[in-house]
Amino acid sequence: MYRLIIFSIILFLYSCKIDYKHIKEKELEYSVNIISNKNYKDDRFQPPFFSIIGKNPETNKIDTFEDGRWFSSISDSIEIGDTVYKKKGDNFFLIKKKNLILKVKDKSNKKGEFIEILKR
Repeated sequence: MYRLIIFSIILFLYSCKIDYKHIKEKELEYSVNIISNKNYKDDRFQPPFFSIIGKNPETNKIDTFEDGRWFSSISDSIEIGDTVYKKKGDNFFLIKKKNLILKVKDKSNKKGEFIEILKR
């Protein structure tokens, strides 16, 4: 019985192994260019997978980006009129506001910050 419990625990822990390399490759494939039509800082509940809806400035059509786990941690920084922009292959994305640009990176800097403030 003891061996069965140990075996079950090891099997469970092995099955929970996360493939970070696959997640990183998937995030590098993202391409987003959406002007937000909503204040996401007003959301009381922020799910782990963030979806943004707004107008794509290239096509002038309503567009949706889902599966943005990377975006969920900073979703409260996105307001109406902000542009969320990420080019395929970049390891960062931009939130373009009226008077500044937030550069959100996938790794923290020496100070532990993920967000860099760029001026327009």
